[in-house]
Amino acid sequence: LDEAQKEQIVACGQVFKTKMGETQRLQMLGQYLNARVPEDAESIQSYLICLGETAIDRIMNILEVVEIAENRTLLTQVLAEVGKNKVDVFAKHFSDPESTLIKDMLDVIDRIDPPNKFDLFAQVLSHPSPVLRMEVLQTIGRNPSKECFEYIKKTVVHSDDQQLRNVAIRALPNYDKAMSLPMVMDMIEDTKLLMKKELAERKAVFGAVGQMKAKETNAFLKTILTTKRGLLVNKGLEEMKGLAIEAFEHAPSMTGLQILAQVAQDKKQQSIEIRTKANKAALIVKSKLLGKK
Repeated sequence: LDEAQKEQIVACGQVFKTKMGETQRLQMLGQYLNARVPEDAESIQSYLICLGETAIDRIMNILEVVEIAENRTLLTQVLAEVGKNKVDVFAKHFSDPESTLIKDMLDVIDRIDPPNKFDLFAQVLSHPSPVLRMEVLQTIGRNPSKECFEYIKKTVVHSDDQQLRNVAIRALPNYDKAMSLPMVMDMIEDTKLLMKKELAERKAVFGAVGQMKAKETNAFLKTILTTKRGLLVNKGLEEMKGLAIEAFEHAPSMTGLQILAQVAQDKKQQSIEIRTKANKAALIVKSKLLGKK
């Protein structure tokens, strides 16, 4: 082929690409994707990717009308591919009222994985939807970086949202003990103050204590479980023992198993309810440690 023929082929390809990216054609594709899961999903994905970043707004329009989860995922994959340099275009939707669209934008940005990904995610922590706030904080809390720890710490210390604070507390064991252990120890320093917290927060704290698996937190749980009845208000003490048992159960370890076994056999200091709970938890922990379901 001579240069003129090559240029003609390129021009024809550009015309075809423009035609295939017309709004009307994409609207028809959106209707199709809203009706069924296509057998040729890869072909559709390739077609949309070929349209490039200039088609982002039109692909977003398709996403807003498609309700089938598999097809929404197909579209977010396309957006992540064509929008690698347009992260801000997706992040601007974090203030939208539609939570499903926000989750899709979070997925797109997660796939692109920009350096400021978690800074962008943190914008959703002020969204009116409590479910969205908690889901995003859980995502942040699974990342062990110091950057993400700062968001978790800020939520634990300053948030007035109890549900969000509980999510942050439960995430603390995911971080280096040098950062997270002092925070957990501060929470359990005053047991009387701890018992004045809402039950959900007490459970979150004990859950974090168990997951830390540090000698300091294990010692705290052991102290609770071996405290004689009568030294504290019985109802409060029994509840704390129950929470301590749950903490060991949900964070299986040989240390926890040994302590639970001791409590289960201690007829002198433990009520029958606590012995029963400890025995049941010990069996579960033993099973988990042996790799059984």
